[in-house]
Amino acid sequence: DSKRNRFDEKLFYWLFKGYSGSERLNSVSLPLSYEETAWIVTPYSFHIFVGSACNNLKDTHNIYQELKTVSASWQGTELYGITDEEIMSSEIAEETKVLWFVRRMKAIKGPIGFGGSSVESWPLVQAYAIDLFGEGFFSKTHEPVDVSGMLEGVFSEFDNCALNTLIEEHLPRLERNFDQIAEFLNKRNYPSGRSELTQEQLDETVTFPYEYVMIKSNKNHFIKPYGVFWGDFEEERKVGKATHANLVGVCGLTGMCCARTWFLIPEETLKEFIQEEPHNEQHKLLEFYKAIANSLRKNLTTDPSQFKENFLLELFKDKVVLNNKHLLDSARYHLQVTFCSFDADGISHDFDPERFPLHSVLVTVEDIPGPNHEFLGKLTFGETFINLENQVLNITQNIELAGIWERSMAKQPKSVSEHQLSIFENSQMYSPCTGKFTGRLFVYPEAFEFRSIRLNQLVFNLSDFKRIEQHETNQISFFTKDSQITFTLTPRAITFLLSVWRVEISHSPPPYIPQAASISLPKAEEATAESSEKLPVFLVVGTVGSGKAKLGECLAKALGGNIISPALEDSAVFKEDFWRNELSKEHSKGVVAVLPGFHMPSCILGILPSNMYVKNVIVKVYGNCIYENDRKEFLPVLLDQIKVANVMVYEEASNDPEDLGKFFKLCNPSLEIFRMKTTLGNQQAKTILNYSYAQKLSVPHFPVFPLQSCFIHCNVKLVEAKLRQKLLNMDKGDSGTLPDRLKWEREPQILAVKGSVPIKDKEGLFSINGNTQELVCRSSDSTEAGVLFIGRNLEPNKLCDFVLGCRSQTSKMFLRTRETVTPEEEKLIQEKLPPSEDFFYDGTYYIDEDGKKYLKRPDLEEHILDFVDEENDRIGSFNRNLEKENSLMKKQNSQARVFDVMNS
Repeated sequence: DSKRNRFDEKLFYWLFKGYSGSERLNSVSLPLSYEETAWIVTPYSFHIFVGSACNNLKDTHNIYQELKTVSASWQGTELYGITDEEIMSSEIAEETKVLWFVRRMKAIKGPIGFGGSSVESWPLVQAYAIDLFGEGFFSKTHEPVDVSGMLEGVFSEFDNCALNTLIEEHLPRLERNFDQIAEFLNKRNYPSGRSELTQEQLDETVTFPYEYVMIKSNKNHFIKPYGVFWGDFEEERKVGKATHANLVGVCGLTGMCCARTWFLIPEETLKEFIQEEPHNEQHKLLEFYKAIANSLRKNLTTDPSQFKENFLLELFKDKVVLNNKHLLDSARYHLQVTFCSFDADGISHDFDPERFPLHSVLVTVEDIPGPNHEFLGKLTFGETFINLENQVLNITQNIELAGIWERSMAKQPKSVSEHQLSIFENSQMYSPCTGKFTGRLFVYPEAFEFRSIRLNQLVFNLSDFKRIEQHETNQISFFTKDSQITFTLTPRAITFLLSVWRVEISHSPPPYIPQAASISLPKAEEATAESSEKLPVFLVVGTVGSGKAKLGECLAKALGGNIISPALEDSAVFKEDFWRNELSKEHSKGVVAVLPGFHMPSCILGILPSNMYVKNVIVKVYGNCIYENDRKEFLPVLLDQIKVANVMVYEEASNDPEDLGKFFKLCNPSLEIFRMKTTLGNQQAKTILNYSYAQKLSVPHFPVFPLQSCFIHCNVKLVEAKLRQKLLNMDKGDSGTLPDRLKWEREPQILAVKGSVPIKDKEGLFSINGNTQELVCRSSDSTEAGVLFIGRNLEPNKLCDFVLGCRSQTSKMFLRTRETVTPEEEKLIQEKLPPSEDFFYDGTYYIDEDGKKYLKRPDLEEHILDFVDEENDRIGSFNRNLEKENSLMKKQNSQARVFDVMNS
């Protein structure tokens, strides 16, 4: 009740409007149109009632839609609205609200409410005691407990909503502060140009926005804003002989700060800055400052206790610093680093990345001496960054790093020649030393002139450059001995320059020109108001051989939906056309998508239809693969898969030496681990499907090593023993890597083998990884019989020969002759002969009609020759089939390709 409980207003704005910070929440006031909104929170549900907004249909519907959008992803949300008739009648709307409250509270037992006995003064609570409902006083059935003091502390904490507000609302204010300083330096409405600027004017420009906020907030910060010129000044502190300016801007409402050093360069030396190596002290000072900025940005993730050491190590790699003793000594003895953290109220604290996500770091180098013991001034550089779940986002990186101005700008520049060929407006000049500038380009037969409000007038002769190159349709570069100037122009302007100057066409990549980075938090895939109408997609990831397909079948059965799983030959390669086609088909209850091995969820986000959303990312881990296999090369991608998943299904090894659950939790503290022995039960599968926790889907995997896959078609029967002998580690002294057994020219490294081939007269899937001691077979549902190899240096022809070598008989058999029949075969032939009417056998001899005795049957030789003929027929058929199998397999695999396994 916002009229009787001020805390309710603040909590409403924090929860539904995304406000953070006690100072900001203390200033809010709930509009009258929200007064009829009520909500009840329990540990497992969130009930929201949207009443009449001052009898206004449109406002009521808008509030309902707003709260629906905000609360759609919350657990157990139930949103209640009223009819148009109730909206127009305040009395009926009030009765409906009371009914909703009483019915909900009847179902809730336990301490709830705010304000102790004072809660009985709230009209909604008073209605609870009306005789019509017969419940008596509210505080008798539900003991009121005031929890507002416990929740007040939450308001000063940063959450993702507050960080987004910081980036979208407050960061532009800080950026505008520096933009206004740049505009201030650009002004030319002084009698003597820029040299009329004074120290006081600059300081006022920097501090005014901060002071305006400080009047309202009255906060003290570790870092104070200021603007100061350095150089050989006159008594009036004018900029006439200034060399550079230190600028520190602070956003008083949030505490974040940014520090920069901008340079003012005499007109006569400005051209030398762009064309030559550092030779004067101001140029060296600029390079020293840029080295400081580069070192700081590279070490933002470093612990503050180690920051200065790592910072200096990086700084000392710069050749300008190393070659100038006075700059080296300044970095060693005069460099100071200040770290601080900020809460949601903008109050600064000692650096604490565990408590706060928003931090600032300020580096200053005081009292820089010159080589001749003169005083060069001070350098300042600082950034504000967000450290969220070990991901660092430098939010002030787009504020101009090293702004450069020509010092005086006293008079309007005049054309240097009468033979002007053309003028190109909005031309962009870029030099690695000075940065980007926008201005007008004047073209002459043997020269060009660039004018901008910052640099005044720069004139270059074509003879100053070694060569001129065109990179793209809109870029042209001018090269000196040590530097490069690049102009970005319109294609029409480039065509004109090609016609008047001698320009080479470059085949090298265009120069890197820094662009403004996108500043946004990495967002998890969150449910929206439309999520209830969208189909859930459950992504199953894991390495090859971890049992993803089997897990996907169990989940799809529990879901009652469809499963998308690539065929065996594509189980290591992501084929976008296949996934687009499968996802675009009609699905009723949701989809379980089994991604190829080594792939991350980010690969599917760009092709996910608009009527689907990713609900869970499930990583499958098989313990035996970790303990029994040589899987070190699979660990980098497995760890990255664990980091982006919100659910893990861990199939424990038969003899786990230690519990890996603690290790997995270190990789991803928010990971929910489900353990299984052999199969996943239906109830456990449903629990996994219903689990809900946001995951960082956008995190890609950057492969440490390249992998290849190659599928070899195979329709011949293989023998299990032969596969074991060829692929598995039967020798205890073997290292377990297949190249030790397969000595080919390029030494392939086969890390995993998957197959669907006939084994012992039945179809079966098998999976072999590294030195696994067992061959796992199960019923096959693969449409293609064959073997998938995953590793490095794979060659289809040699893999095909290898598979052919796994048959029980790999070479042709020789034809039989009478001489090759063994005595054992003769005895077997004789035993199988039927009795003959022409011979009589007395137990020792065969006796014919004439009484002549024989040790062997007289017709045995004839039957042996028949046996030889039958054997030759069989051998001929076998040899023909073997030859047919060889030619068929080679024909099938003539188009076999080696694919790169894309991990990102």
